[in-house]
Amino acid sequence: MWIAYAVVSPQGNIQFKLNSAISEPGVNLVQFDGNNCITTDQKTWQCSVTGVSLVGPHTQLIQVTGTSSNNPTNWTLTDFAMTVTTIGLRNLCIAIPPSSVGVWYGGVEAIVPFVKSDPAVGAQTYIIFYNRRDVDVPVYARAMLQDSAPIVISAREPIATIPAHGQIKLTADQLQSLLPELAGYNMSNGVPIKFMFRVPSQSLTNNISLTGNVNLVTGAAAATGTLTNLNPLDPYIEGIVVSVYGSEHRSVPLKFKFFKQGSYNE
Repeated sequence: MWIAYAVVSPQGNIQFKLNSAISEPGVNLVQFDGNNCITTDQKTWQCSVTGVSLVGPHTQLIQVTGTSSNNPTNWTLTDFAMTVTTIGLRNLCIAIPPSSVGVWYGGVEAIVPFVKSDPAVGAQTYIIFYNRRDVDVPVYARAMLQDSAPIVISAREPIATIPAHGQIKLTADQLQSLLPELAGYNMSNGVPIKFMFRVPSQSLTNNISLTGNVNLVTGAAAATGTLTNLNPLDPYIEGIVVSVYGSEHRSVPLKFKFFKQGSYNE
């Protein structure tokens, strides 16, 4: 209301933090209203402008290198503060809680909910991944039990590489040695591990425009619209988990998901 009844367009200062759930080394520039935002860890950017109009929209720019692989993440805005500098106008009593302002997604993920190793009873988990791409595929992983972050994904170097048109096998013992967060962990208790693969999703949508008067189900007259094909691509990555316990074993095929707009889809 104070803006609506102001005689002059109010001017002021704005500052806030733009945060990524994990580091984004592929981001080379962040700006707010043309002013560079400052970061020291590629995870939190301090943005501020002074003497700008508080009426109308503002522009937030995130620029990537275009040559690096960026991490899926949830972007949030925190520590928002606004000061009115126009003489005769008071500051607005405003409090903006930490809020999500966008999500980046990409690649596919697989969660193995129980990875176990126990030599005393002959227990071991074997995970096999198959790659049908013409290029090698890096494998990222993180133990979920040891991470309470909103989005659990490894920002470290890949733990392994699946060769083009090849496969790899990882055991529970190998994963404990590859993941720093599992150092000293008792693998006989089991642990959930999330894997990430930077490949095209097999769950991409493919929208097809429809015209005419044929109902796709009954053949009767129907309105025009859009048909969405949820699985136009065969998966590039497949996997299987083999749990061995003594002389017995169980094999379970992996389900792969992709993260988009704050939710997971198979």
